[in-house]
Amino acid sequence: TVPAAAVSLAAAITASPTIAVTADAVAVDDAASGGFWDDFERELTRRQKDKKERLKRKEKAKKLADKLHRELALAERAIEDEAERKAELARINRLVANSQQRIIALGSERLNMVMAEALERQTFSTMERLERSLIQVREEEQFLLMATQILVNQ
Repeated sequence: TVPAAAVSLAAAITASPTIAVTADAVAVDDAASGGFWDDFERELTRRQKDKKERLKRKEKAKKLADKLHRELALAERAIEDEAERKAELARINRLVANSQQRIIALGSERLNMVMAEALERQTFSTMERLERSLIQVREEEQFLLMATQILVNQ
């Protein structure tokens, strides 16, 4: 169950014009996923894997013996990196937009402000800031669950 304070905070934030949510703007399909945290983990893992791949390709391009081929390969990598970065930003924006209500339900005022900024600006840096905030909230929840389990088992 969601604590009453989180429900009232979510209602207050949803009523705010800066984080207004309409059914048309957010279509959430929980049936196809394990919930927000599973979606978040999958996206985070995919981004880390893609980043490693980009670095490998860039290193491979740097090792080319012929200067012209090396410069062309590096320029091609830069173009691909920019395209991948734009696609990644679009995926993150969709994840946040589709998960807006679930993020609000987490009950963190700071997280909700970061989310509002990320949705408003839709820049890579604001999405990364939101990602860091979500990781922090998840770690705090995991700590509280472990502490509760320790107390219950005593």
